[in-house]
Amino acid sequence: MHILRWKWTCIGLLERVRCIKNNFGRIAGYSILVVDVVAYSCEKYGQPWEEDMAIYLVQHGKCLAKDEDPERGLSDQGRSEVHRIAQVAAGYGIRVSQIRHSGKKRALQTAEIMDQALNPEEGVLTEQGINPLDEVVTYARSLDIASNVMIVGHLPFLEKLTAYLVTGQDQKPVFQLQNGGILCLGQYSDSDQVVVKWALMPNIG
Repeated sequence: MHILRWKWTCIGLLERVRCIKNNFGRIAGYSILVVDVVAYSCEKYGQPWEEDMAIYLVQHGKCLAKDEDPERGLSDQGRSEVHRIAQVAAGYGIRVSQIRHSGKKRALQTAEIMDQALNPEEGVLTEQGINPLDEVVTYARSLDIASNVMIVGHLPFLEKLTAYLVTGQDQKPVFQLQNGGILCLGQYSDSDQVVVKWALMPNIG
């Protein structure tokens, strides 16, 4: 397992690494990218990872080619990677209020795996306006950045949404998503500025 962090938190870092290794070391060939993590998830500290004002963006897992499945459902590798990411998120105590997906088979299946691991209080539903080529600005303006919802969708929409929420423009990407990964966006400290808070991705590099 590889762990890459930005904004290193020195206190308790080694203890957290040991906790991650103990809890998830048996997941082979798996990488975690964690950005700006400041809350501890180890049982030693007696509290889950507190992310109460955020949204979570998820690109659907890797899917089958059209000649294998006309609806392009998840491949075995896609299911495996989404399951691993979901289990890590659950292990950190990530709280999701609701999971919204585009309705496409690959997004629905990804949402169902996340639902099994994270058990959102408001369940899973189909969301309009988050298909690959849908317009970003109107949707972004209607989104509550502190709602703790998880949005399972597609590229280029999700990367454009991320860019717009962070910079106010959707043309210059600020983060490269991966199939099955989770990107957390939230407000920086007490300001209205939206930032990338952390991410869990299947691969690094």
